[in-house]
Amino acid sequence: MEVGKRFSPYMMFIGSFIPNALMEYTEISSSAKLLWARLAQNAGRGGVCYPAQSTLAKELGISSRWIQKCLGQLVEKKFIRIIYPKGTKKLFHKTCRYHFLWHVIFENAKLRSDPKVDEMDDEGWMPMHTIEKLKKAGWKKK
Repeated sequence: MEVGKRFSPYMMFIGSFIPNALMEYTEISSSAKLLWARLAQNAGRGGVCYPAQSTLAKELGISSRWIQKCLGQLVEKKFIRIIYPKGTKKLFHKTCRYHFLWHVIFENAKLRSDPKVDEMDDEGWMPMHTIEKLKKAGWKKK
């Protein structure tokens, strides 16, 4: 492709995704929405991720302090829960874990066809019986 020429970005790039319901939500900043999308990109099916705040700041092109403020907005409005490292995990400088929380704004959002997984432990893992139920229902891991 030539720089400056017209192109279609449809399905072209790999990157972060902000659901329309979150995009339209006015009670958090645009930076917090972008942070939510970046966390979601890192989370995978389990709904848990653990990037360092310094990494997030670098990836989003904003300061670590602003990342902390955005995380505060996401926690305050109950979009995520932060699990802070304790004990030896803290001693070894382990990062926080970020768990996604189902929010009321997602109730009427258009969803993809993947199953909604309700049975997860605190680490974001599904029990084997849940996976087996999903497989019997015809679900295949992508």
